Amino acid sequence: MRWSRLRPAERLILVAIVLFTVSVGALTASDATKYPGLDLRTRVLGARAILHGLNPYDYAWKPGDAETLADPWRRLPGPTRTTYTPPLLLAYLPLAPLGWKAQRPIWYALEWVAMLAVLTVGLRVANGRAAKLWFLAIACGCFVGDLAWRLHLERGQYYVFVALLLMLAFAELIEKRARWVAPVALGCAIAFRPTFGLIALVLLLAGRRRDALRALGIAAALCLVTLPIVGLDGWRAYFKLVHYHSSLTPDALLERDFGPALKQAYFADGVDWFPHLEANSGNVSYWWIFTHLFATKGPHGFVSRWPYEPIRLAGVALTSALGCAAAWWAGRRRLPVRWILVLGMVATLGADFFVAPERNSYSDILLLPLLALLVPLWRRVPKLAPAGAVALFACLLASSHVGFTRLCEIPNAGPLENWLRNLGLVGGAAASLAMVLAP
Repeated sequence: MRWSRLRPAERLILVAIVLFTVSVGALTASDATKYPGLDLRTRVLGARAILHGLNPYDYAWKPGDAETLADPWRRLPGPTRTTYTPPLLLAYLPLAPLGWKAQRPIWYALEWVAMLAVLTVGLRVANGRAAKLWFLAIACGCFVGDLAWRLHLERGQYYVFVALLLMLAFAELIEKRARWVAPVALGCAIAFRPTFGLIALVLLLAGRRRDALRALGIAAALCLVTLPIVGLDGWRAYFKLVHYHSSLTPDALLERDFGPALKQAYFADGVDWFPHLEANSGNVSYWWIFTHLFATKGPHGFVSRWPYEPIRLAGVALTSALGCAAAWWAGRRRLPVRWILVLGMVATLGADFFVAPERNSYSDILLLPLLALLVPLWRRVPKLAPAGAVALFACLLASSHVGFTRLCEIPNAGPLENWLRNLGLVGGAAASLAMVLAP
């Protein structure tokens, strides 16, 4: 990617990518001060609760208490909105004591730095000059220039940090460099978002035992570190809170356990917490499909004749088993580690589809490591081209057009872009794998 080695057309593409990314940065710059960051608040409050010696998942708060622990979007009475693992909350401890007007722009800047790092490290994963340019063009046009990234910044989400950890782990595994960088990065990603433990399991079954066991060991160590801080009660409260949000009728459970909800003011900690962007994106999850196709809305939540939880668990088990079986087969065929990592990502995203009750567009940033893995492979799968590659790019381009027009706050199509992007990328990966693994 050295400038002197690029052709004139490639230089033009690279300049256009840079200018496009800068323009997106300018468009989103005001969001750091205009919108308070609803989701960032939950993780910072979890970290602050830990500093106060409280359980971050169910500490009591009522009007009149310190506003530094107030969450205006939290149900009162009830548990917190902090549905994040204790290791992830530890990452927010250093900045937690800062006031919100200082904290918000810092995390906004860190998210942009992490995104630029994802793009930079992604160039290592996407081998070949043409693949690197394709990766940058798709990543910037269909992700950075999409509503997904603006919502990520506006909400103050954490997915870009997990994407960076995964991208760094993949680059090290493919290049066979430092022994501990990849396991540490992957172990941190697993501790922050446990469903990525499937990647380590896939590596283990494919014969990459040392890297897999080290990553799992580091993830376990990070979880053990939190025990003296949050204790077993903190972990129990975390799993209980996740159960509330992933159930078919979370509102009914909260009503049963905590009673009627009280009204809460939106002004707290010196900030008005009501301003926020409308998500206007599809919820790409099993919960969404089930509630729209198999359930009806009742006075206390959704009602269905179909068993919600058993189907959900069966989906997680099936996607995990298929990924592990394919990994074992790929290991026997001695496929390169890039294919093994693609298997791990597809299995993880499949399981995450059933696990997560809500998967909005800002979580699509986690697709970037998969994109970097796939771009160099598409030219090696003749059966995928040209029809499959054209269809895949059309899905990504459609999602980019819809998303960017809404990034400029022009009303447009709605939640279809989320499904297009996810089905296009994951479907393209699955098709590539099926063709390669076929006898």
